[in-house]
Amino acid sequence: MTIQWYDFVGTVGVILCLIAYFQLQTSRWTSFDLEYSVLNLLGSLLIGLTLLFDFNLSALIIEVCWIAISMYGVWNFFHKKTQSPSS
Repeated sequence: MTIQWYDFVGTVGVILCLIAYFQLQTSRWTSFDLEYSVLNLLGSLLIGLTLLFDFNLSALIIEVCWIAISMYGVWNFFHKKTQSPSS
């Protein structure tokens, strides 16, 4: 088995998603924290990049969904922030 550059990129993506999930499970972050959504978004984008080189339909479906949900989380974070009254 040969490791390509995109395998390394995908592995970094997996690590980012796992860090986000670990932080959530250990109550260091909540699902509403910007860090959680951003790490999931970046991780999923990196994993998705690998699919350009080694396609897998089921992986594409989960990554597109993960990216969309993470983007919603980032959008929601900033949308709520702009609606809250400033102190």
